[in-house]
Amino acid sequence: DYRGHGKSSGTSLDVTLKGEKDDLSSICNWLYRTQEYTGKHAIIGASFSFHSVIKQATTNPPECLVLINPVFSYRRTFVNPETSWGKEILATVGDQSLPCKAKAMIPGTNFYFSEELWQEMEKDESFELSKKLLCPTLAFHGDSDVKVPVLPIKEFCENNTGIIDRKSTRLNSSHTDISRMPSS
Repeated sequence: DYRGHGKSSGTSLDVTLKGEKDDLSSICNWLYRTQEYTGKHAIIGASFSFHSVIKQATTNPPECLVLINPVFSYRRTFVNPETSWGKEILATVGDQSLPCKAKAMIPGTNFYFSEELWQEMEKDESFELSKKLLCPTLAFHGDSDVKVPVLPIKEFCENNTGIIDRKSTRLNSSHTDISRMPSS
């Protein structure tokens, strides 16, 4: 889990794209220094982690990359949303009941987007950076995912000619239910 989410420490107001990228970079740097490291590794990223995964994979390419319901475009998911869920989040921007430093929230949860995170999402170029990927990449996206738009993942798979082997698999699942992922 990224900071301030799930079982990680902090609050959602601590979440930033830079912080998430720094966390993954620290983990990878630790891995590279271990005696057991063979020089081969894979990176698996889910949902919101697309930014940090793409930054890491284009800086120090893994053997392969696996993306599960990735937020390929923060702008198309949150800032100028294409899904009803994203539009519900956008409708909270400027709500007077938001805590200090919060720009928006996910309705029905205690997850708040800080002003800093929102600004990062407005400027994020991860999708464009993903065009520089050179490692085999497998992306899964749930057919019943009402949170993350599927069109960016299709564009990624169709337009990234630099990727040696790319595949997109649609699953009969929601955004958070990955229990129907293929086992082999």
